[in-house]
Amino acid sequence: MLYADSAEQLLALYGSVGKLLSLSLSLPTYRLKWTAQADAAGVFQPGSALLGRGQVRTNTGTIDVPFVVNLP
Repeated sequence: MLYADSAEQLLALYGSVGKLLSLSLSLPTYRLKWTAQADAAGVFQPGSALLGRGQVRTNTGTIDVPFVVNLP
């Protein structure tokens, strides 16, 4: 499981995942789009955590990559 305390750390983690995957794929291509939206005001409270899951598609299948971002 990957954990990040900030958006900057999350970007670094995904960069690490990309490097790891590039070792096993001959022509890697990556696209990451990450958006967090709240349905109401006050949902993202300081000190809470945002839980999510990304998916990495490979030639042989899809890998789920869970993440946690702690909100400052």
